[in-house]
Amino acid sequence: SNKNVMSNSSVATSRLHVSRQQIAPLPVGALFFLLLTTLSRWNSVIVSSPNNDADATNSSSQTENKSRSHQAPGKLRFDWTNMTLSSDLAKRIHAHQNNCSLPLAPNGTLYPYGLGSSLHSWSNRACGDLTRGLRTWTTNTAKEPWIWLDESKCDVNAVSPLSCYFPSMELQCPNDVVAPRASGKPKSYWGCVDRILGNNTSTHDNMLALRAATTEYMFHNVSRLVVDEAERQLRLVFPGVVPSKLITIHVRWGDKIIAEMKKVPIQDYVDGVKRILVNRNDNDQVNIFLATEDPNAVQEFKQAAPQDWNIYVDQYFHDMKEYRPEKASGQNNNVNAKKTNGRAGLISLGSLLLAMEADDFVLTTASNWSRLMNELRKNVLDPRCNGCTNMVDLRPGKVA
Repeated sequence: SNKNVMSNSSVATSRLHVSRQQIAPLPVGALFFLLLTTLSRWNSVIVSSPNNDADATNSSSQTENKSRSHQAPGKLRFDWTNMTLSSDLAKRIHAHQNNCSLPLAPNGTLYPYGLGSSLHSWSNRACGDLTRGLRTWTTNTAKEPWIWLDESKCDVNAVSPLSCYFPSMELQCPNDVVAPRASGKPKSYWGCVDRILGNNTSTHDNMLALRAATTEYMFHNVSRLVVDEAERQLRLVFPGVVPSKLITIHVRWGDKIIAEMKKVPIQDYVDGVKRILVNRNDNDQVNIFLATEDPNAVQEFKQAAPQDWNIYVDQYFHDMKEYRPEKASGQNNNVNAKKTNGRAGLISLGSLLLAMEADDFVLTTASNWSRLMNELRKNVLDPRCNGCTNMVDLRPGKVA
């Protein structure tokens, strides 16, 4: 096969790049053709894109080109250790967590499920604590450790396990170790979002906004440890420079389709990319970052994709391959976390930052990991490129 599959010696790795182009309306002829050939697959596809104003498009393209042209080889395009918060709600959460007059609310360790679900559980706690006038604090004990904490790099006895990856999330006041602590159960998550954001939009939309803001807050100050891991992966996946106009695809098969989500056929992902390409309306090289931990997904995507696409495979796929259970059980990622003593968590976060090198995404937001990507896309990438990003959602999910 003459398909361009980029590899690092024996390992085919991958990574994302940025395409700052706005998606323009589909040409009538192209739309008619696509509807005839793929209508059955696209019935459930949602394209999320900014407005199609020509001036905004030109501005965002210039912003991206400048950002990429100044990117050092082997380095991420953004400094994730020092990201300015953009949304009002993320700024509110930051001010709240840094208000030293408020007591702490010990909440125990994060959920011991997939890393995306585990990180999202923090927003549930933060929501309740905001309405109670408390600062959120995730505790960690030897009896109840956080399974995604890399024990070889992080202090497993730290008063906040999140501090290893996200040093500015919790315990930001001088006397927090001995500060007053609240008691009692948090308020209902479903009720607190409406109390925080009001009733002008639906509770579900409020929850989406809260999740995006807490994710933005979480990632505004990522530790040097996570950034170094991301750049280790970048150098393996993209020796030299990150290719232009990268499209990130997240394929969540494996245990997800056993436990929670109906399997999305691989052709749907290929068609999702083609929809983005038609809207781009150019003939540039297609560069794909394939984020997945499933060997079957990698094999099927390479077979289904056109021969002239460059496909870069997630480094997590290679690093975790030896730990993957032979048979999907519904808890594959948890198995990886435990077998690697938490290192899978650090590698996952590095991969996530790598994915943010792209501006175009094909996701399934029924998956928490896709949802994290989409939240970072909306609240971190878009404010930095004048709303240039686009996303095709093959399996929209509800926030729980």
